[in-house]
Amino acid sequence: MKKIFFLLFLSIAGQAFANEFKVKFFTYNPNSQIAVRYSRLDQNNQACALVLIETRLRGIVFEADQAVVGDIRLKQGKFYLYIPSSTTTLKFSKDGFETLEYSLPLTLRSSGVYDLNLDAIITKKPVKEVAVVAQEEKQTPKEVVVSETVAEKNIPEEKKEIVIKEESAPVEKQEIVAVVKTPEPKQEEAPAEKTPEPVLKEVIEEAPEVPVEDIMLINDIPLKAAPEQIENMIFVQGGCFNMGSHFGSKDELPVHKVCLDDYYIGKYEVTIEEYTEFLNGIACNPDGTKDNQKLVSIGTKIQYENSIFIYDPKDAKLPATTVSWYGAKAYAEWAEGRLPTEAEWEFAARGGLKMRATTYAGSDSIYDVSMYAKSSGNRPHNVGSKAANELGIFDMSGNAYEWVEDMYHKEYYKKSPEKNPQGSPYGQTRVMRGGSFGDKDADCRVANRHKYTPANSMYFFGFRIAKSIPSTEE
Repeated sequence: MKKIFFLLFLSIAGQAFANEFKVKFFTYNPNSQIAVRYSRLDQNNQACALVLIETRLRGIVFEADQAVVGDIRLKQGKFYLYIPSSTTTLKFSKDGFETLEYSLPLTLRSSGVYDLNLDAIITKKPVKEVAVVAQEEKQTPKEVVVSETVAEKNIPEEKKEIVIKEESAPVEKQEIVAVVKTPEPKQEEAPAEKTPEPVLKEVIEEAPEVPVEDIMLINDIPLKAAPEQIENMIFVQGGCFNMGSHFGSKDELPVHKVCLDDYYIGKYEVTIEEYTEFLNGIACNPDGTKDNQKLVSIGTKIQYENSIFIYDPKDAKLPATTVSWYGAKAYAEWAEGRLPTEAEWEFAARGGLKMRATTYAGSDSIYDVSMYAKSSGNRPHNVGSKAANELGIFDMSGNAYEWVEDMYHKEYYKKSPEKNPQGSPYGQTRVMRGGSFGDKDADCRVANRHKYTPANSMYFFGFRIAKSIPSTEE
């Protein structure tokens, strides 16, 4: 009896996904003192240029057209790469990524420091399905293209057995095997005249899982207009996002899902002009206290003279600082609002439903959006002096720390409810967010958390207010 074999299978031609590097910006950083702190010499005893590479990726291989002298890995996904000043090209490679050769747009200086932001793009490529049919033993195999629809039609419905195997997390991969059973041929039938049903095997590969910190927004909600326009307030449409960060302190972990209702938040930090009006409006005591609570420290930017609180007109648009948590809360209630919760503050700082998962509020470049230690001259600046974030909110990274409603607990994220979290019910300190004009860049990240006693009123403590949207329940 002559044996005839039929084998049909599908193979994936090439990669289903091609991951690519993308350089978002490359800039000279003349204010950095890193070159002094970490001086390095090349083989010719010449000072090197230092490139700060900020990225969320891991396992990257760095190369250059000149020899790489060395690198120091820092926290929060940052690398310092030491290269000769004659370098003109950097090369980035990583498993699963297309190698990128990046031509430097600037001529490097010896001992100069440069900032480079490296991003990743996942691009889906077409999947080519190829079927190989082996017929008679002596016949040359043929290669044909078979679509899933055609293959499905060629298999009798009553003879299909579908087995779905799911691999364990975190790899999101499914193997779908469709097996067609062929009954044993009867003795009286001529086997050569019968064609056994094919065996179809299809492997479907999905996109590799992106780290949770890179996917901050976890819903797709159509944008809607604000219920009403409120002066100097920004409407924040509610939604769900991943709160916290893998690149900061332990109290920023675990990264956890939070869902918020719609609300409004201040476009700017509350100013000295606004806070002085409040102090006079409530008949605050000359020492900045009211009802035995310290609201603000008097004597720096706000003074008490001739039975009223006054300020220098040139300071009118500076953020109101030296304000305690009690003073911030009292103002918010006087302005018919409230302090934002910590979750509301972070969602708004990240850009709400428009968020781009940037390190700072509106950008991965701190120089664009923040008055901090290296850009402020160690003093506060008028609100709105830097660029706004995606929602049009200013100064959520730097200028002044901002009180929020929540009580602080370092492990609160482990127990935080998913819907509209209000902070820990236990604790002796209150949360502050955003960093200040005297802080380093890491303290100005949107995920960074701070804590202080509520009666404290330092010269860099400020705040902004929020407002709830009335319920429309019938």
